[in-house]
Parts: sequence; structure tokens; C-alpha cells
Amino acid sequence: MSAAAEPKHNQRIQSSAAENAAFPCTEAASRRLGMLINPYSWGVRHGFLSTLRTVLEESSPLIPRAYAWNPVTFASAMDQLAAKGVRVLLVVGGDGTVQGVVSALLQGHGPGIKALSLLRGGRSNVTAAWLGATGKMVTSLNRLSHWERHGWPQPQQQALPTLRVTWGQETSHGFLLLGGAMVNAVKACRAFREQTRLPVLDGKLGTAFWFSRELVRVALGGGVLQPHRVALLGLHPEKQNYTFMVATTLPNWPTHTKTTGMRVGWVSGRGVRLLIALAQALAGKDTGHHFGWINREQVGMSQLEQGYFLLDGEPVGSGKAGDILQVQAGPAVQFLQMTPSA
Repeated sequence: MSAAAEPKHNQRIQSSAAENAAFPCTEAASRRLGMLINPYSWGVRHGFLSTLRTVLEESSPLIPRAYAWNPVTFASAMDQLAAKGVRVLLVVGGDGTVQGVVSALLQGHGPGIKALSLLRGGRSNVTAAWLGATGKMVTSLNRLSHWERHGWPQPQQQALPTLRVTWGQETSHGFLLLGGAMVNAVKACRAFREQTRLPVLDGKLGTAFWFSRELVRVALGGGVLQPHRVALLGLHPEKQNYTFMVATTLPNWPTHTKTTGMRVGWVSGRGVRLLIALAQALAGKDTGHHFGWINREQVGMSQLEQGYFLLDGEPVGSGKAGDILQVQAGPAVQFLQMTPSA
């Protein structure tokens, strides 16, 4: 990104953030609902798409919808839906789909879209789970459709701050950045779920099984969760062997202690020492010798043994070991979510 383009880009992001900072949900026009569906998301591929189509045709035939699956199609679909008057975009997909939609929104696509809502369509659905997107997806869809037409029941509203991740001239926005050995761990877990012959292990249960098995291997001194060198620029020490490295703006995650802003966490060590440090970090304890949490508005990061980080499960970075990512707290995006009690 050139120096000349930077001020204009920042102004556009700040303007978009201001537009999404409040959503009154009062006028019928502001409730205009549209859907963006990723047909390649895990949940959509495993039967939800046919159910979704049936519900839409029976009870919500007038909701405009579009199908998208990568940054180019996300941007195009959002522009098309916004041109149809959509103000609330219902995103059907996993964390990677949410990340792609949020990035497109904050890059100026989908003008007029004021808020997002989520239906869980991926494997992990971390963002949707944090927002409280629980219960039956069809029930949530019906409630949103009823709210669009009649203004009730009111959905839960949450302005969720983003991470802004920049490398070279590329920028993405998301909520959870992973580095260190977690990059290889996520890849290995996905490969396990794709190759398993037991359908029950192709989703969350498979993820839990794989990581439980991996932690046993770690305790015995093996497994893929081995320290990787990650540079956190401006901190001391800058270079460290981090097995787990995470940056997030999700409040109170994953420790369930009261937190705000961008936080960077790390866990290092091997074997049983790693397991103890991981347990302490997840419990939200103060920084120790092998783990810690810090609050930062901005930090530079570099993988010294591999080129990519993972932002909401999607690779970000140049792919070249040693290249630097600039990570900072980004603008907030407004989410509307139907909860079981709504």
C-alpha cells in the first residue's frame, strides 16, 4: 500500500466503522435482510444448504441471496446485494467466510450494509459461538425473517472490534490470528478430518479428538506442537520459541476474564511443561515464564520458520519466512444475532 493511498484508505475504514457503530433497527428500510451463502463451507456442504433452500422458498422467498466463496466473489456479491437495498447481511458460512465478508465490508464493498448476522456453517464457528449464535439455524433464520417484516423480536446487538492485518500492500480484517506451531496443527487437524472414514469425526468432535490425542503426544515429547520461532517486534525478547501464539480482539476470549482491545498471547515450552503453561494461560493467570498476555494497539510479527499466519483459519502473509505482518486493532463491525431467548 503506497504512502499516498494510506490516508484515503484510513479515512474509508474510519468512515465505515462510524457507519457501523450504531444500528437503531427502527425503520423497515433499515431492516432489509439479504443473505450471502458460502456453498463450500463445511456445514453447508453437509446437508444444511438443501434445508436452507427449502426454508427460504417456503417462508422467506423474497430475501435476496448470493453465493460467494473467495475474496473476489465476496466483494462482488456484497456490492450486488447492497444495490438491492440490503442493510443487514446474513452470512452463512464458517470463520473464514466471516473474515472474508468483514474484510470486504471494511474495504468499502457493500455500501449501505450496516450490520451482519451469522448462521453457523463451518466446522469451528468461533466468531458465531462468541456472539451467541446457538440453537437451531432454521429457527434463527425464521426469527430474522419475521423481524425484517414486523420489527420483532429484537435481535441481540454487538459491535465487535476487528484485527487489521497488513503485509506488503495487502490488508485483511478478522478476529483471531494464530502463529507458531498452531499453523501446522490446524493444517494437520484439517487433514485428519478430511481423511477420516468415520463421518462423526468430520466436525467438532473430530477437532476435539485430534487435539486431545495431540496433547497426549506432547506430554510424551512428540507431536506437531513443537516450538517455532516467532518474532514479536518491539517486545523483549523479540525472538522466542512460541508453540502457541495468538492475537485477538474478541473480548473475554479465550480466558473468560474481562478484557478489551487487542491482546497478544503466547505459550512456549515442551512436553508436560507446555501443558502446564497452556492451562495457566487459558485460566487467565498473570504472565509467567512460559506464557503470557499483553495488550497492544499495534505489533509487528514474523514467522521465522514458515511464511504464513492464520487469520480466522485462512492463511495471511506473503508465504516467505521472515516477512513481517503489521497487526493492530481495527474498526468495529456491528453484528445482530438471534439468541434462543430472543
